[in-house]
Amino acid sequence: MPNNLEKPITSEIELPDDLVHVEGASFQMGSDNGPDSEKPVHEVTLSDFYISQYPITVKQYRLFCDETGKPMPKKPSWGWRSDHPILNVSWEEAKAYCEWKNGRLPTEAEWEFSAIGGKKKRVYKYSGSNQAKDVAWYEKNARSQTYMVGKKTANELNLFDMSGNVWEWCIDRYASYNGEPQNNPQGPTEGNKRVLRGGSWNCGDYRLRITVRRGIDSKYKHSDVGFRLVKSKEVVRTLLLEK
Repeated sequence: MPNNLEKPITSEIELPDDLVHVEGASFQMGSDNGPDSEKPVHEVTLSDFYISQYPITVKQYRLFCDETGKPMPKKPSWGWRSDHPILNVSWEEAKAYCEWKNGRLPTEAEWEFSAIGGKKKRVYKYSGSNQAKDVAWYEKNARSQTYMVGKKTANELNLFDMSGNVWEWCIDRYASYNGEPQNNPQGPTEGNKRVLRGGSWNCGDYRLRITVRRGIDSKYKHSDVGFRLVKSKEVVRTLLLEK
């Protein structure tokens, strides 16, 4: 009997949860041209993973709340719109959603590798372009609110809104880079701050750069903070076999 778990998952297969396959590889993480928080550039090697094509939406998060009995976050001043990113969620709440979906938050390295376009990268300043307006909702075009996911240009992996719209939680604790080569890094084991990436509707274009990092308390909630989902190769293969 053939082992279907060993068969490759091709782009023709419809993946659950709008997931996009990111083929593992080594890359140079960070920037020597930004602030100290982005230095030094260091080599990171990642295994394959799957990441959601868009930030998790209000519609998706509402289903989670309906099925688990958890409350919806505080509504933003512009109201809930089902196809906009969910926001006002803490790191713990984002993590709980991902676990409910048999997934997790991305590591900071996975997030950055996805944002640069993985192995298809073209070395852009923002995720998918050197022009912020092409790929991001930010302070110059967002009119102080979020927008429907997927309306700007995608990056090389067909991921949307990696720059702008909402900051995105990563699973790692925040710390300075040590500069050593790393394999599937998970971040430090101690610390109260967690990593946010990507910038938001509330940011200038400088903070939309792919390598920008922000460390903040895990209980922090704001109308410009959301997240996206990651699943391992093994979890996705199991889900496809169950179909």
